[in-house]
Amino acid sequence: MQIKDRVFVVTGASSGIGLSTAIALSERGARVALLARSGDALQELAQQLPGSLPVTVDMTEFDRVKEAVRALHQHYGRVDGLVNNSGRS
Repeated sequence: MQIKDRVFVVTGASSGIGLSTAIALSERGARVALLARSGDALQELAQQLPGSLPVTVDMTEFDRVKEAVRALHQHYGRVDGLVNNSGRS
């Protein structure tokens, strides 16, 4: 799969598998929308990943998720892939 210059959405991007996935995609040239509840962590991560977009959102709040998707679609104009990694215990 072509990754360079593609737009990926990674949920749960502030830590763990989501964080590692976002970094790996960015290192391969992808632009990454970073979604998670931890706004400060996302802002810090976005500074390290060129072309990324931090979006603070709780994936259990459907209306907020729709707003987040609108925002990232407006920013990038498209979405090429989704890593739906957010979890709940």
